[in-house]
Amino acid sequence: MSRKTKYQDEFAGITDIMEGGHQVIPIITGEDDNLPEDVDLPDVLPILSLRSSVLFPGSITPITVGREKSMKLVRSIEASSSVLGTLLQKEADIDQPGPDDMFKVGTAARILKILEMPNGNLTVILHGIRKIEVNEFLSSEPFFTARVTPLRDTSPEGGNLEFNALVDSIRDIAINIINISPNIPKEASFAIKNIDNNRGLINFICSNLDLSDSDRQHLLEAPHRRMVWSMRPGMAPM
Repeated sequence: MSRKTKYQDEFAGITDIMEGGHQVIPIITGEDDNLPEDVDLPDVLPILSLRSSVLFPGSITPITVGREKSMKLVRSIEASSSVLGTLLQKEADIDQPGPDDMFKVGTAARILKILEMPNGNLTVILHGIRKIEVNEFLSSEPFFTARVTPLRDTSPEGGNLEFNALVDSIRDIAINIINISPNIPKEASFAIKNIDNNRGLINFICSNLDLSDSDRQHLLEAPHRRMVWSMRPGMAPM
């Protein structure tokens, strides 16, 4: 099955997100110990800085690209069908960020689709593959490149009863909040019920938490505390 055919059903609802139909970010799931794709990440990746979006592994999300450097990067990746790294800017209003203006932990991603906008910008649909950490920036022209290290969230063995009970509790809390929240689409409840692995569930909820970008970044960076922190009392998950 081709990559395009494989993903057609996975992000069939992405148009609704772009048009404001709902805010639920879909996710591609797989076995807990495997990447969404069997991908060996290169040591050096081109880096796309994001003003106001934190991409989680497995999630699919559209971003707007308008800066010249970013558009060059996207076009280069589109032509080579390769992987890029995404990093959140520390301050969204910085128009030309440098290495110190970006967080060092981000997500490697593939471009699933590029849409030309009437205003000249691009809407780029990204599929997060794996969490990464930037070790050093190597160049800034025609776009940023950096040496990166792939990261993996730690989790207990599959038979850990306490961990599995905690995941089930998070799933139930999220579904209950969806059911009593008129502004959250009911498709979110269906999605949560059908995510078949722990990390996929956690990333889905983290992607859809009603949080600031800095708090989302905190969740992305936290290898052990992500699940408990994200569902602490009083925290609305969508």
